[in-house]
Order: sequence, then C-alpha cells, then structure tokens
Amino acid sequence: MNTFFNIVTHLIIIVGMFTIFGFIVKMIARGGSPLEKLIRVLALVAGFLLYFLSRAVGFSIPDIIVKALAGTTTLSFGIIGMLFPLIIGILIAWYCLDAMGRRTNLPARVVVLISTMILILFIDVYVAVFKLPTANELHINLLPNLTFVIGLSLFVIFNVKRRGGMSSAIRQEE
Repeated sequence: MNTFFNIVTHLIIIVGMFTIFGFIVKMIARGGSPLEKLIRVLALVAGFLLYFLSRAVGFSIPDIIVKALAGTTTLSFGIIGMLFPLIIGILIAWYCLDAMGRRTNLPARVVVLISTMILILFIDVYVAVFKLPTANELHINLLPNLTFVIGLSLFVIFNVKRRGGMSSAIRQEE
C-alpha cells in the first residue's frame, strides 16, 4: 500500500509540473502581438534566471525545506510542510485567475515570471528530495510540493464555473 501511495504522490507532482509548464506556454501564446509574446518569453527567461541567481548567492529553498522538515514536531511540520505550501498554492491560483480576467499585458507577464520561478522551484525541490538517504524522509519532504498542487488545484476547481476553459469562465463572471 505504501508503494501505491508513493507512486500516486509522484504522479500528482509530475502532472503538476507539466500542468504549470503548459500554463506558462499558454500564457505566452496568448500574447497577441509578436512583441507581447517576446516580452512574455523574456519574463520566462527572467524567472528562470532570478531563481538560479538566488541559488548562486546561497539562497536555496529546497535546502531550507529539507532542513526545516528534518527535525520537526507534528505541529511545526503541519505548518511548514503542509499549511504554508497549501496557502501559497491558493494565493498563486487566485492571482493567476485574477490576472487572466484583467486582460491586460502586465499581469500576464507577472504570471509568466512567477509561474516560471514556481516551476523551477518545484523541479528543484523534487530533485533535492531524491538526495535524501531514507524513503521516510522522501515522503515527508515531498509533502510541500504535494500540498502546493492540492491548494492550487482546489482553488481552480472551486472558482472556475464553466467548462469552456478558464478564460471563458472569467468572462462569464464579469
């Protein structure tokens, strides 16, 4: 049974990564003019570079997560490992849906920038967790990624009203 949940956890996280990537590509493609698409590609590159700049100066979120969860109690684990990523996922989903509803270029560029940084962080945490020595630590340290995907998904599930996609659902609510 443990193997089954391990496989499901990995599948959810991997699907989450591909979904975020697809969202970024879709936001870039919706740019309209070639110039706007180029600016959104630059936002993607900037998000990538900003993340690795922070790594180069010694700020590593995956290392912070692994160290924070290494010796935690149940309460602190619940806050650091589950509640905080869940809230961040909900806030990011809210901002993305709100920005797509505004139909202006600046929020869309910010969404591409933030989404790129999140995707790289997500992949970085996923890779960092595999460096851990025991399977138990692996499960515990994947929970922030898992709860982030759950928070993001739940917000979208409960806030997009129509089947025609997010943009038509946002138009319907206006």
